[in-house]
Parts: sequence; C-alpha cells; structure tokens
Amino acid sequence: MMEEHHHKVFCERCGVELLPADPEPLCAMCYVSDTSVYAPSLLLVTDASWSGGTPSRPAVPHRKPGSFVPWRPDPDGKMAARRRRISRRVTLVMAAVLLGALMFAVVPAAISSTKPGPVHIGVQQVDAGTNACLANLYILVADKQAGRASPADIVCPVCGKPYIYTQYQGVTTIECPDAAAHQQTRIYVKTDTGVPVVN
Repeated sequence: MMEEHHHKVFCERCGVELLPADPEPLCAMCYVSDTSVYAPSLLLVTDASWSGGTPSRPAVPHRKPGSFVPWRPDPDGKMAARRRRISRRVTLVMAAVLLGALMFAVVPAAISSTKPGPVHIGVQQVDAGTNACLANLYILVADKQAGRASPADIVCPVCGKPYIYTQYQGVTTIECPDAAAHQQTRIYVKTDTGVPVVN
C-alpha cells in the first residue's frame, strides 16, 4: 500500500496551521482582517454619507453637544440653556428658603435676652415677675420638705403679699396669694412633687 504523504501548511501572517477550508496562504481570521483583501461576503461596508434617515422617518438635523433631547428637537441649544437657567434659579430659591427657615428657627432663640426661668409645669410663657414668684416657691417648698422655718420676708414679688399654706392628707400646698396679678389663674407648689405649677 502506498502511503499518502501530507505536508502541513501554515498561515503566513500568524503561523497557525491551515485547515483544508482556509484560503491559502492565510488562515480565515487573517484573511478576514486583511484590509487588502476584498471579500464582500465577509466585510461590513459602512456608508459615511448616511444621515440616519429612513423612508418612514426623515433624518434629524445635527445638534450641538449637550443639547440633545430625544423627545424634542433643539438644533441651536436654546432649550438646553433655558433648562440650565431654570435649574440654577430653582437651586437658589431652595437655598434661600432653607436659609430663611434656619433664620426663623435659630435667630430668635439666639438673640433672646431673657434668661430661662425656673422649671415649672403648665403655662411656659411667663414674665419676669412670675419667674421670681416661682423661684420663691422653690425656696419655700424646700424649707417645708426639710422641716425648716421659711424666712418671713419672702413674699410674692408682684403683689407683695405672703404665700398661702394649706394642708390636706399630709401634703402641704404653697400658693401665690394673687395669681391674677401675674395674669394666671393659679400658681402653686405641693410638697409631694416639689415642682411649681402655673395654670
């Protein structure tokens, strides 16, 4: 029997062994990538003159970069510039509103010259005379809880009258003699709580 002698052939460009279907002297990959070879069935031909139009849709005119809006033609960029102006104005308005809110929230408390008064329950907006009366009630209730005698010269700073003491079931109530002078209904403190109440 006669042996068939088969010799190997390699691609001239990349050195890969050629298969029987490869176009000699190149492999299929080098053949397709070779720009000097014209193979209409293998190469993609692009037309640089195509404007993007089709028979059912005409071509859209060229737009400047940054002005493209797919749903609205804007060939000269006026709409994009207008949107930028509106965006800046909205940002400035929001910053001004935020600054105004901070001013109304922080500045009144910062510039208030009144010192905070004694802690109490009930009406919180009280005048300086009521704050002084509440401070006296704290002194009197502390003396009563400790079993000490209170100084006789402690009187209401607004009306000048001494405080009224009442006792019920072991609880002493110390009350301002004239709460109406403070524009309140009642100002008092009880020994079981120790915190003044303004009604």
